[in-house]
Amino acid sequence: MATATEKFQPPTVPRDSEGFVKSFNLSSYDCPEADDACTFFDQYGFVVIANVFTPKQCSETISDIWNVVESFAEQSIRNDENLWDAQRWRRTGHEQLGLLGNASLWTRQIHT
Repeated sequence: MATATEKFQPPTVPRDSEGFVKSFNLSSYDCPEADDACTFFDQYGFVVIANVFTPKQCSETISDIWNVVESFAEQSIRNDENLWDAQRWRRTGHEQLGLLGNASLWTRQIHT
């Protein structure tokens, strides 16, 4: 058992040739790669499934997130990084927690 004085050492996780955490492409929930993904999850506590969303779904979700941010910022800011300042971010009400708690951002679901 680790003592309180020991420093936490995160596990070294496998990475792909581009330096990203290893991901899995699954054709279905019961394909052979799903077993590998489950084993990875059991070992590291997380798993990245690369093909969960189509490119169109990704674009739509990104747009949905920006729509929420801009509704609070009261202006279009997505295409101008100079407008991504603390003053406008405070208007969103998510300055410290980010947008994770906003239910409207979690409406997309995948059905098999």
